[in-house]
Amino acid sequence: MVTVSKRKFYDSGHEFQMAIDGWGADYPSASNFITNRFRCNASFAPSAGFCVRAIDRMIDRATRERDSAAAGAKWAEIDRAIVDEPPYVRLMNAIAVELVSERVGNYVWNLQWGSLLNLLWVR
Repeated sequence: MVTVSKRKFYDSGHEFQMAIDGWGADYPSASNFITNRFRCNASFAPSAGFCVRAIDRMIDRATRERDSAAAGAKWAEIDRAIVDEPPYVRLMNAIAVELVSERVGNYVWNLQWGSLLNLLWVR
């Protein structure tokens, strides 16, 4: 086993047989998870060396789609195509649970930001 520093780990051009890393969405969109990791010219390093030109073309079509329902169907199709060519093995998918007292009102949960604390009130 070879260990590299965090700085070298994120240098472009590194390709590993196995690496442990994490990714959290900064925007709740399928494209946020797919385009930076699963394109032939993926911007995220370290790369799994994954390059399937047919999936790149699918991503291009989904990115250009203006109808949100049609785009969602295209992104789901892309997700299935990637799973069929497993470049990554997921070890964890964190799910958050929030419990709210009956005294709390106007509780709003947002896909991107979580609980919107500035909107809620407590009796």
